[in-house]
Amino acid sequence: MDLSLDLRPLAQNLELQAQLEIAAARAIQSAISEFRGTEVASSIDVRLASSSDEAAIQTLFEKYPMRLPGFDLIYDRSPDFFSLLRARGEASVAVTGGLKGSSELLGLGAISIREGYISGSKTRVAYLGDLRIVPNRKTFRLWRAIYGQLIEGISRDLGVETFLTAILGDNSLALKSLVERRNSDFVYESIGQIRMINILGQWAPMPFSPKINEAGLRATWGDESAYLELAKSEAPRIRHGYIEPLKSGIPIVVKDSEGRSVLGVRLMSPDPMKRMRVANLSTALKMAMRFAGAAKDGRLSTAYFAGLVFRSETSSVRRRLALIEAIESCYRSPVHEHLKTRTMLAIPDSVGLGFSDLRGRLHATTRVQLFEVRSKNFTPSIDQSVVVNVQSLGFEMALV
Repeated sequence: MDLSLDLRPLAQNLELQAQLEIAAARAIQSAISEFRGTEVASSIDVRLASSSDEAAIQTLFEKYPMRLPGFDLIYDRSPDFFSLLRARGEASVAVTGGLKGSSELLGLGAISIREGYISGSKTRVAYLGDLRIVPNRKTFRLWRAIYGQLIEGISRDLGVETFLTAILGDNSLALKSLVERRNSDFVYESIGQIRMINILGQWAPMPFSPKINEAGLRATWGDESAYLELAKSEAPRIRHGYIEPLKSGIPIVVKDSEGRSVLGVRLMSPDPMKRMRVANLSTALKMAMRFAGAAKDGRLSTAYFAGLVFRSETSSVRRRLALIEAIESCYRSPVHEHLKTRTMLAIPDSVGLGFSDLRGRLHATTRVQLFEVRSKNFTPSIDQSVVVNVQSLGFEMALV
């Protein structure tokens, strides 16, 4: 049995890729035309990113990290920035730009498209990510125009019903420039938020809760068929649910005493495609990282819970207990061997885990605000009035 945690790309749709590149190029030109004759149009070069932009993109990530409470988070997407985009979707593009004649970038944004579920219907959905914009009054206006044209054009030309995106922590710049503005051609609709619980190290000072055994819940690993059966049966109920379930990493399934799958999840690592480094840590976080054995230069090696799915009729109490059991199974043989070289295990928490639920393990949390983005000039063909719950949302922090 393959016990690799490595994230793998999705099967690529070459026809869709070609259509996406045409739609994105058209959107860029349409946005630039709005600034024809201005200094912005004459001085800024905007284009679809290519492999020749790898070094410049990494420099942009280094220079403008994610500012989070207590630390800065720097992404390392070398040697292939685009590999993570291929894991997010069946087709993808990145838009980048800078001053004409300069190799330094002033902005970056990426879009990945795949087949997914909205209100139980199969359709195309997309993820907006990797947004980095150098603070500049002139370029902000241009990037906003490009952003709006991309969303509208891809919705219209490719039938993408809705775009999903995430904002980490309290990113005031992103909230002010994208979410809170009223005079935009696109609108951000809040879905809710999750907590990413990042467990540092493996030591647990508190005893295992007997409630899980009393509930008859037990995790098994490597049961691919059980995971796929649960994921496929629940996918139509999940907004942005995967038509084809994720298959990277190790499947973990929590079953009840009658053998029914209550929870399924995949333990995976995006390290081959995405690594992170922390800088400017608070004193408390610096001590925690040192205790967890993090590298002195702040480099992180991560494992994630991804493809998390609950059986829909499972109560909130049993969901919480099942998630605790899934976490504990990662620290039992043989799965725990894969975590010994990892700085942290990242858990998407939508059930309200507490300190005792984690058995007192050292951990840090990051708040993630989730939004759906849509063009004001596009009318979806699928009824999307159903209230969205973060527990039934196909969002993968491992891919962000």
